[in-house]
Parts: sequence; C-alpha cells; structure tokens
Amino acid sequence: EIRDGVASVTGLADVRRLAFRPGGILYFASPSTGTLSAYQRDAVMSTLTGGVLTEGLSGAVDAAAATTGGTHYYVASELGALFVIDAFGEVVQSLSDGFGGIDGIGGAAAVVVTPDEGFVYVYGASDGQIAGFARAGDGTLAPIAGSPFEARFDGDALAVSPDGRFLALACAACDELRTFSIDAVTGALAVTGAATVADVRDVAFADDGRRAIVAGDGRLGVFD
Repeated sequence: EIRDGVASVTGLADVRRLAFRPGGILYFASPSTGTLSAYQRDAVMSTLTGGVLTEGLSGAVDAAAATTGGTHYYVASELGALFVIDAFGEVVQSLSDGFGGIDGIGGAAAVVVTPDEGFVYVYGASDGQIAGFARAGDGTLAPIAGSPFEARFDGDALAVSPDGRFLALACAACDELRTFSIDAVTGALAVTGAATVADVRDVAFADDGRRAIVAGDGRLGVFD
C-alpha cells in the first residue's frame, strides 16, 4: 500500500481517476496538489514504484496518455487549462480557455485520446462543450475545425470507443448519457443519441465498441 503523506509520498490526495498506458505505467492527476504522478507496476511482485512526475498543474483533475512519437500526457485542469507533458515531466504546451483561439475547456473535467492517438478531446463542464484537438507528431495540439462542440453543462466523464468511432459523455447533473460520432478524418463530433440515466457519473465502452456501460444511482447499465 502507498499512502499520501507517508514515507515522503505526495500526489495521491483527491485522485479521481486512474489510467494505465502501455508498459504497465499507472498515471493520475491530483487537483488538490496540482500534480501528475506516474508509477511503474512490477508484473511479478505486483508492486508500484514511482511518484510525482510534474508539479504546478493547478486544478488538475484528469489525464490521458499517448505514446506515438514519444510519450505525452494530456492533463485537464478544472481552472480551464490543458497541459501537454512529455515523458520527462516537462510541460511542452499549455492551453488556456479563451486565449490563443482555445475555447470550450472552461471547467475542464475530463480528457481522452482516441485509440489511433490522432485526436484529443476535453470536456469543459462550465462551458457545456467538448473541445477537439488534432495531435501532431511531436505531441502538441491544435484545435480542429468546428471545435468546440455543444454538449451538456456540469457533466462528469468522457469515454471513447475502442474503434475510435464514438465518444460518450456522462452527466449526473442532467441525468443523461450523450453519444457522439467521431469523423475519422477531421475529428469532428456529431450527436448520435441521448439516453436518460439517473445520476450517471462514469462511462466506459465494451471491447466491441458497440455498447456503453454506465455507472450511476447505485447501478450499472448497458446501452447499445
């Protein structure tokens, strides 16, 4: 067990989501400490070694990773920012809502990378929008045409299907699961459906990409 504040460990307070990237690397963001942490999992001993990778990420609530062209982490901040961080923990790009043509990431609550690692999407809860970005070979981002895309306010989580064709938004405040198609060439989003789901707080796609599994109101639900 690794515990925040014990044996000089930091960055574990208020962690909301965990994720793995290839190579057995566990990573996560902490809004209360403004950090991105990464841990290597030992497959034999089932132990974790690592720690804080990057500090100074105020309001960091979620992170996603891509490895094409070198490892990069994409960290969403609820203060309306998106950070691009390399494998060494250096911030190589910082985007802020309302500056430099960036829009739709106000109150950012979630970030995902498509399976082909060509696009990155950030959900801005206070803007009620999803911002789409094209990912360059060096890991940096540029807004795609038509971004941001209208969504719902005060949502909770994003998920992208394994085939990269669909994006889903879980919104507990509005009791709704909303789905979007992803244009394979441009990355543009188009609404494909919405289902009423009480208190839906998280969503994930099944391996076949045809079904979304949601969690909310003390239940799990499956939607085609």
